[in-house]
Amino acid sequence: MAVLPEFGIPLVKTQIQHRQVYRQSAVFGQTVHNLGNKACAAVKEIESLTNEVFRILSAKSHKS
Repeated sequence: MAVLPEFGIPLVKTQIQHRQVYRQSAVFGQTVHNLGNKACAAVKEIESLTNEVFRILSAKSHKS
């Protein structure tokens, strides 16, 4: 992980935890957003990660 920034690869702060709802979403062919209240923590993780990725992509597109 420490080497990635040396290659210009940005790191995100969001960490995706090992949660059972991620396996359940794969089994049912759905996202964690479709699994109701039991997936609240996973939904927050995914949305946080998505927001970080969009910010990185937006910053890169403005530099081009």
